[in-house]
Amino acid sequence: SSQQTPLGRWAALTINELEFGLTPEWRPQTLAIGSINLQQPFARIAIDEQGRSNLAELMVASDPAAPPEPKTTSTDSDRPSTAMTIKVGAASISEGSLDFSDLSLPLPFTTVVNKLNGAVTEFSNLNQEPAVLKLQGQVNQYGSAQITGAASLFEPTHATDVSLEFLNLELARVSPYSAQFAGRKIDKGKLDLDLQYTIKQGKLNAKNDIV
Repeated sequence: SSQQTPLGRWAALTINELEFGLTPEWRPQTLAIGSINLQQPFARIAIDEQGRSNLAELMVASDPAAPPEPKTTSTDSDRPSTAMTIKVGAASISEGSLDFSDLSLPLPFTTVVNKLNGAVTEFSNLNQEPAVLKLQGQVNQYGSAQITGAASLFEPTHATDVSLEFLNLELARVSPYSAQFAGRKIDKGKLDLDLQYTIKQGKLNAKNDIV
């Protein structure tokens, strides 16, 4: 991004059952991983006032003025592919953190989820089958967060359907935006949020329930 804020990182990555195949003659290169464990990962997800996600910045926009690629005249259907195929059996997350903000909400919201733990099911770039994820974390001292749903991890802006449930948040600490709401200063109180996000073909749709 323009602010050079990291989108993600992790302290350590443990890989189990790694298989790497390099077959340039007839088959593509392959990378198969039985399971991975991300230790202390960090991710940043930001949605601006217009409902645009920072994940959309990962998409490379196609130039409509660019000429189409020339068609090949070769009849050799057995020509090898140069694409790398990747398959991960499962992933687990330990002691992660998430910097999350949604400024498009009626009450603009930003917070950090800590102690984020959970699992992600099998995912691959061979197909667009989304991976199922379930994560739980802590917000401040008494709040909690649960993230569930499905996402196409290699192309998150292509197919994502995720729910974020925040419970027992301290309203005045949720964000600097919550200090003033409906013309009144907020000194204390609790907030529950149920946020649902769907991304299809780069378009974000959101539903929210604020209590």
